[in-house]
Amino acid sequence: MSYTRRLWLSFWPAALAVGALTVLIILQSNHDDQRVVTAVLGPLVGWSFIAAGLVAWSRRPANHTGRLMVALGFAWALTALTEANDKWIYSTGLAVEAIFLAVFIHLVVSFPTGRLSSRLERTIVFGAYGVAVFANALSVLVDPTPIPDCKGCPPNAFLLAPSDAAATAVQVAADVCGIAIAAAVVTLLVRRWRRATPAGRRVLSPIYLSGGATMILLGIAFAVDPWAGGFAGLLKLLASLAFISVPYFFLAGLMRARLARAGVGRLFVDVPENPSPEELHAAFRRALHDPTIRLAHWLPERRLYVDLEGWPFDEVEAGRTLTPVEYEGRRVGALIHDPSLLEEPELLEAAVASARIGLEKDRLQAELRARLIELEREQDFVRTVVDTAPALFCVVDTEGNVMRFNATLSRLSGLPDDDSGRGEPFTKLFLPSEDAASFHLALAAADGEEFESEWLGAGGGRRIVAWSVMPIVDAQGRPRRLISGVDVTERRRQEARTRALLDAMPDLMFRMTREGVYVDYHAHDEVELVSSEVIGRSVYDRLPRPVAEQALAAARRALDEGGVQTHEYSLEVRGVERQYEARVVASAADEVVSIVREITDRKEQEHEVRKSRARIVQAADAERRRLERNLHDGAQQRLVSLSLALRLAEARIPDRLEGAKQILTEAQQELAQALAELRELARGIHPAILTDRGLAAAVEALAARAPLPVEVAAMPDERLPDAVEAAAYYVVAEGLTNVAKYADASYVRVTVERRNGVASVEVADDGIGGADPRAGTGLRGLADRIEALGGRLEVESPATGGTRLWAQMPVG
Repeated sequence: MSYTRRLWLSFWPAALAVGALTVLIILQSNHDDQRVVTAVLGPLVGWSFIAAGLVAWSRRPANHTGRLMVALGFAWALTALTEANDKWIYSTGLAVEAIFLAVFIHLVVSFPTGRLSSRLERTIVFGAYGVAVFANALSVLVDPTPIPDCKGCPPNAFLLAPSDAAATAVQVAADVCGIAIAAAVVTLLVRRWRRATPAGRRVLSPIYLSGGATMILLGIAFAVDPWAGGFAGLLKLLASLAFISVPYFFLAGLMRARLARAGVGRLFVDVPENPSPEELHAAFRRALHDPTIRLAHWLPERRLYVDLEGWPFDEVEAGRTLTPVEYEGRRVGALIHDPSLLEEPELLEAAVASARIGLEKDRLQAELRARLIELEREQDFVRTVVDTAPALFCVVDTEGNVMRFNATLSRLSGLPDDDSGRGEPFTKLFLPSEDAASFHLALAAADGEEFESEWLGAGGGRRIVAWSVMPIVDAQGRPRRLISGVDVTERRRQEARTRALLDAMPDLMFRMTREGVYVDYHAHDEVELVSSEVIGRSVYDRLPRPVAEQALAAARRALDEGGVQTHEYSLEVRGVERQYEARVVASAADEVVSIVREITDRKEQEHEVRKSRARIVQAADAERRRLERNLHDGAQQRLVSLSLALRLAEARIPDRLEGAKQILTEAQQELAQALAELRELARGIHPAILTDRGLAAAVEALAARAPLPVEVAAMPDERLPDAVEAAAYYVVAEGLTNVAKYADASYVRVTVERRNGVASVEVADDGIGGADPRAGTGLRGLADRIEALGGRLEVESPATGGTRLWAQMPVG
């Protein structure tokens, strides 16, 4: 049994039964004044939708439009329940009578595919179902007279809370929603129609004309119903007539597609036996009513489509659909058409069948045309490449006479590629006379060997060209020679300028890879090289291993981190120890350039400066010690003796000379004050305790005199050099002074250590922090003293609190 037969046997008996039941209910109705008309039209409308739907369903099973029309026919039958005399059937009919409108809106919105493809479409349809179900269901719960002026209607069996106000509110809300839905549907249909192609409008017109008219009339009827009930009734009658016409318009559309299919079958009757591409396209456009349709041949060996004139295309333009055409199981071409033709599969299949004949018949000619077009395009492409390439091309015969040359050579020489130069010797047009002999040797060999010489340029100038000669064969199979070259004049000039610049630089330059292999170098004097063999060698082959690892690490940092990477090293060259500085920068993805400069003289000068500064510091410290010793042994001792003498004199003065005693007492006090100040001055010049007892005792003395707790955390066990001890002492003294003055600290820790030939001094507090080491002169003087010893001084004082004064000096 065929699919169509099963479909009709499944639904049509049910449709007949539902129609018969509808007729029975209507004819027995006590409240319908036109029972016969209603009994005829009611089943007829439902059967029309169901029949049209079954026809569409059987012919296009994948399309849901047929299913929706069948559902609409059965939903229409529910409206007959309002003709029943039984109150329960009557009330049920009132609750479900609007469902057919929701199905109808679903049909119109989803046409022609039967599917809802956008969010707006789904919103409209779901809203229609919601209003159809809930508005009538709410109305029967509160409206005591759902059908006004109905004199024989049964009572509302579902009435729960009679309220005219509530019923009116529900009715107004339903009308507003109906107006909104109708307006949305009409807007959607208008927008689709405006965007549709002519072929698309042909598919849409059967439903859009009748369905659109129905929605417009219903929308107006809903709008005027509260104010003009009579006029609204007329509009609803007109809407009903438009609604009844929908299945007939749909069947007319199917019939039109069937007639169009027959027209496609006679397509080749109206075209010549050997039609042109335009004539064939015109015939298909008339038959399918698609003014944009195109036919294409399939070339299997090239795996692409070409049009009827042989031009290939890789993809279908937007808004078009490609339907393959097959012949005996193999692809022969395609139809590129409007997507709306997919909704008329019979018409499209007929078009494919007709196209199959024509495409297979014209296949060989299409392949030939495509090949010719391809050859022409390749020829044009080669000509364009030759004329726009920066290389120079000239074709000559075996004697060296010019046949053709490209635009680049024409611009270089100032000569046009025309008959005035063709047949002339190449040497006459492009080469100086002194190079003619070497040119003929290259022409005879024609082995691709590269030469470099001067060519004649435009305006009488000369250009440097790197060129070669290769044998070729022309289209007629005759031997020819292709002279190809590149103008390297600017490159050679730039190389000369670069070479002159490099020769003027005293530095060594190396170019090497990430792995440390040298690929190029420049040396002002080969004597400066550690080894004369450079290119192809590794850094490990030319340099001591520590220096090689240092160079390789700098190269990798330059490649990975960017910027200029610097490192210093020493080498023994020709028996002399030399100092070098290398600056490394990336020059390519995996290559670096290293510029190496000898800094032996600079290092020696820096060393002499450091030694000179150290001698100055040592001399200053020695002078300080001498002054402190002279004060201690000279003026300080005399003042002590004078103080003792004054005490003896005071003891011998009689008690009656109280005035003289008072004078001596005051003189002793002044003398004690002067002695204390002298000792403080001597300690500031150079602390005697540092010289006599060492750094540890001197630091302990500083800690004892400090106005806050000081922890001496560590001190070296052995004595440090005098200059280092003096510098360490002054670091601690300056640090404690600054803590007492500015830090507002409660604790200070002093650490002096000697480790690995380096003495480090640290003064750390828990104060407020934020110290500026540039604000005073004391720290600057300390920094100079420590740097003179080859060390460095640092201050760390974050704003969050705490200050750390730190110094480091070599001790040998």
